[in-house]
Amino acid sequence: MELFNADVYGNIRRCQGFVRRCTKEINQSGHELASVRIAAAIASMRRYNRFRVPYFQALLDQARKRIRATYDLYEYIAEKRDALERRAKYLQQVWDRPRLSVTEERPFSTLKLMSNQLLTLLL
Repeated sequence: MELFNADVYGNIRRCQGFVRRCTKEINQSGHELASVRIAAAIASMRRYNRFRVPYFQALLDQARKRIRATYDLYEYIAEKRDALERRAKYLQQVWDRPRLSVTEERPFSTLKLMSNQLLTLLL
């Protein structure tokens, strides 16, 4: 609106470029996501008083990459969490296996006898 108030005929091509980029963004990523990105880009252009279509496009691309990086981070964390849960489940299964009690284990004398028999066979 500020552009039309300043100079209608001088800024009409620029406004058409903004509309074209907004339409592409909405078609590409959906209305809800695109409206947030477009509003952030317009706020940034107002803050720096720089109204250019390539700058607007760069702001939209930057917002898209930032959100993609955030989603990639969330996916990475979810994968690591799943791997840790699988490992913990495996360790719990190993821990819950029945073990031989002390009385069921072979006594030391039996092992000593077996080792002596092995030595006699080797010699």
